[in-house]
Amino acid sequence: MRFGHVAAHFRAYWSSLRRSGATDDADRSLGAHLQCPVFVINLERSAHRRDYILNHLRGYGIDARIFPAIDGKTLDVQELMRQGIYDDALAHRKFSRSLSCAEIACALSHLGVYRQIVADDMPMALVLEDDAMFAPGITNRIRGALSEAPADWQILQFFHDCEECEPITPNLVRFPSNSRMPVGAAGYLIRKAAAEKMLNVGLPVCYPADSLIGRSHRWGLVMYGFWPPAIVQNSVFPTQIYAHTTWRIKFTQRLKQALVSVSDGIAKGVGRSRRGGG
Repeated sequence: MRFGHVAAHFRAYWSSLRRSGATDDADRSLGAHLQCPVFVINLERSAHRRDYILNHLRGYGIDARIFPAIDGKTLDVQELMRQGIYDDALAHRKFSRSLSCAEIACALSHLGVYRQIVADDMPMALVLEDDAMFAPGITNRIRGALSEAPADWQILQFFHDCEECEPITPNLVRFPSNSRMPVGAAGYLIRKAAAEKMLNVGLPVCYPADSLIGRSHRWGLVMYGFWPPAIVQNSVFPTQIYAHTTWRIKFTQRLKQALVSVSDGIAKGVGRSRRGGG
């Protein structure tokens, strides 16, 4: 990632620690324009990510709900297979490999949010992972997208890894290719009917969450996406999904964790000093 991106991501993280929120006054009204529940998938042990995303969202007028993520470190793959929750043979047939415990846990966490949406009869909800970061001008873009989107939309993907897309409105694209899928689970609006469908096709787990969503058209769902992305994943945080083996990647992940911990400590120390001085 280019230095400019890294610097921007760190500024967003530091702003969240200082609780300074959105830089654009218009963006502070995003929650009022969304008018739907906002779920954040977060591991209980990931306190730094939780503090970041809650403060980041409050700056945009959003009081988010933390959805407790399933921890891959606690999963027994053999037991999941015995219960029919994960199908390794199907994963090899459909996805060409086994899924890691972290990938299975992530997929089950997204499915858990869908179950909550259906159980609570929510017309739609915004689902975010805990490293999401809104792009500049997000409120106007979302307001425009919701007014422009075709009436048949079921999922609006805020971030996707797919360059084969066609503009349909100033804010949205569609995905005409059956071979290049819009993979991404960092953030998306989903309607209740789509959540019900995803619950029906998501078990037994055989795809990571982002790939399951990227295949939405295969399940008969209508999905559009923002382009350029309406959110990005804040690269300040070390990944919690993939198992890394090379020393370079391990070193990078540990460095990121140290940076997050030190920054959090500095911010808390400054906050205590200011309160004491007042």
